[in-house]
Amino acid sequence: MSKINDWSKTINYSVHTLQYHLEYFYLFFLVPGLVIAFLFSNVTVQEFIENIILNPTVPWLMGRFEIVLLGVISVYLVYVVTQLLFDKKIGIAAAFLLATS
Repeated sequence: MSKINDWSKTINYSVHTLQYHLEYFYLFFLVPGLVIAFLFSNVTVQEFIENIILNPTVPWLMGRFEIVLLGVISVYLVYVVTQLLFDKKIGIAAAFLLATS
């Protein structure tokens, strides 16, 4: 019985650890986007930081873009996997259910 409890604690710990590390995934989209936005603006670093603090549209849009991109990829992957495992109609139904949920 103790082996089952140890295994469940390990699974529970790894799920919580993964959850905390996924918060840093936004940095892959945020940092390059901010660097590109800064390079195409003709302002100083201080003015750029003040603009981002006063109007956080650019980081917000980059975060939304990431969510949309990952959502589209997951719908496509569900379609491909269920089409391979079952049938094309079931793949379309599974992708539709994921897209509308």
